[in-house]
Amino acid sequence: MLGELMAVVGMFNQTNRLANGYQIEVDEQYLKTE
Repeated sequence: MLGELMAVVGMFNQTNRLANGYQIEVDEQYLKTE
């Protein structure tokens, strides 16, 4: 179970790195904090 969690966290980390590298704008629907 811990391995699965680490895989998901790693995947998000990789996705965030790609998004930051390409400087992709985040959709407004994801910026809402409500």
